[in-house]
Amino acid sequence: MRAVRETNLPAPKLAQHVMQPLQMRILDRTGQSTMSLVNCDVGGIFKLGWNRLNSFDTFPPNLKDIGKPDTTFNLKVELEKIVPFHNWESKINTDADVVIIIHWTRLTTRYSKDLIQLMNNYKAKFKDESLKIVFVNTDNLFVNSLAMTI
Repeated sequence: MRAVRETNLPAPKLAQHVMQPLQMRILDRTGQSTMSLVNCDVGGIFKLGWNRLNSFDTFPPNLKDIGKPDTTFNLKVELEKIVPFHNWESKINTDADVVIIIHWTRLTTRYSKDLIQLMNNYKAKFKDESLKIVFVNTDNLFVNSLAMTI
């Protein structure tokens, strides 16, 4: 299979990952991806296992066993995709040692709430660390995608 850019994911797998409703990207101080994780890779049925390996018990998060870097995305690419909500401006502290970008949707309300709660708890636990968490709602992407497939 052909690889896309520098990613370690073959093209079909990358396309599958990009279209998942819940995604997490962890970026370092330079804006490069260190870990990437999507809902279909975390395990669990009724409760997704985002923290099944206690990955969020440490700073920075340790996803080495389940999340791989995806160099297709970096902070610049992510920021280009974010549309500000009303008058909010997309100003992300790129000086943070770790930036976690969470893509979530109301189409998976319970799973989204669990992931958002996990990230809020993580932020509170490591409040003295250089950490920025950005929540990106992707409802429009999925609603438009569903409408186009009908």
